[in-house]
Amino acid sequence: MIFGDVVPQGQLAAASLLVSIPVVVMYGFGQRFLTEGLTAGAVKG
Repeated sequence: MIFGDVVPQGQLAAASLLVSIPVVVMYGFGQRFLTEGLTAGAVKG
């Protein structure tokens, strides 16, 4: 995405944002299930 000496800052920022959104969403779902699984396994009886 770098053309000569011109770095398209806006396009790079937009691309990094689009790439990071699915990662954040998957982390949110995974964190919830991980916490539920750890607490369910810690209860005796």
